[in-house]
Amino acid sequence: MLSTAKIHPIMGEKYDQTDPKDILRYARGLIGKSLSEVVLSTFKVRSGKGKLGQYVEELYFGLKANNESRPDFEAAGVELKTFPVKKLVKGDYVAKERVKLGSIKYESLINEVWESSSLLKKNSLLLFLAYLFEKGVSDLDYVFILANLWEFDEADLKIIKDDWLKIQNKVKEGRAHEISEGDTLYLGAVTSAQKGTDRVSQPCSTEKAKPRALCLKQQYMNVVLGKIFKSKTADFERVVKSLREYKKGETFESLVESRFKPYFGKSLDELGENFGVNPKAKNFAATVSRRILGVKTKKIEEFEKAGITVKTIRLDKSGRPEEAMSFPYFKFKELAQESWEESTLRNQWVGRFFFVVFAKDSAGVYRLEKVKFWSMPELILDQEVKLVWESTKKAIIFGDLSQAPKSSDDAVAHIRPHGSNSKDVDELPNGKLETKRCFWLNVKFIQKIVK
Repeated sequence: MLSTAKIHPIMGEKYDQTDPKDILRYARGLIGKSLSEVVLSTFKVRSGKGKLGQYVEELYFGLKANNESRPDFEAAGVELKTFPVKKLVKGDYVAKERVKLGSIKYESLINEVWESSSLLKKNSLLLFLAYLFEKGVSDLDYVFILANLWEFDEADLKIIKDDWLKIQNKVKEGRAHEISEGDTLYLGAVTSAQKGTDRVSQPCSTEKAKPRALCLKQQYMNVVLGKIFKSKTADFERVVKSLREYKKGETFESLVESRFKPYFGKSLDELGENFGVNPKAKNFAATVSRRILGVKTKKIEEFEKAGITVKTIRLDKSGRPEEAMSFPYFKFKELAQESWEESTLRNQWVGRFFFVVFAKDSAGVYRLEKVKFWSMPELILDQEVKLVWESTKKAIIFGDLSQAPKSSDDAVAHIRPHGSNSKDVDELPNGKLETKRCFWLNVKFIQKIVK
């Protein structure tokens, strides 16, 4: 009998709460089952988001739920994270949402040091317990499909540390109210208010700020899940092969920018020849950009984990973008059922962008002018872009896409066809078939970003 055993409150089974491997063994007893199948006790089901995680802690592991800055299994240094995943048509699993790591306490954050931070103390070793999300299924009936211990490697921890420092610095500067998820790469600062109008005080300013929590971004979790499940699509290559590649004080973003600087002023054709890329190849400029970063595969691991959208911008001789910027097409019926806060568009545009800018010179030759990491200010995203999205949703529900935002409306964005031809269609909620559409950032808005 284990002296450090924790007795299951219902089943009477024991596990060693000081041993991460035994905690994992016990957690895997849930695989292929729902909580209702293994917990045979009657209890009052509480309503609210995130309650399943509390049920697992209390009813399966016999733990008391806490919001303290210590791991759930303190003696083993293991923090439990229960979260939903979705299964794609091709069979891969993706995270349904971000994985929260703990609330941000602005007052104490400014006095913390990374090495002894509450984030690191609580989340150095994570036990991921994932269940398959299905619409209409109650919390207790979700089936668990994964239990896995996860420890950040040095490369990821370097980026997470820089993200944490960026968030901390904003609070120190009295700018907690300006924090955005788009500020960072892997570690997000997601709003955690009960209501959108909720605000809390911050230590270095009289301006109230949104309550926020630290989280692992959804895109980061997608890559993690791909690696755990050994997905065939998880074929990534890193820009940074060794931490020795970083100069002192250099972040991932500044390292990426430094890789491009020696090639500023070079023509696109010169770059293609230099890196052995066929100018007739599909996505020629994007392939050249990957070669500059030292990557041969299509997927860059750091970019995939951070959800960085890479876009090539071509400027005419006057410095104006030659075209609007397109994004993947959306499904009419899916958009019609979304809320703005959880919409596909917001989730994509709240992240980071990486722009590679080629400008046409007086001879009509495209030359690499600059590169730029950028994130859309949440004020623009949650006001101007939201209005475009709401107008689009209304047009889809009414079945009249002629009422959707156009580029001539002079907004931040608009929608227009994205299908390969007139037969590339999708079905509206009313059953009518229309050519697929996607959101586009307007030329004028792109020009402001570039300048």
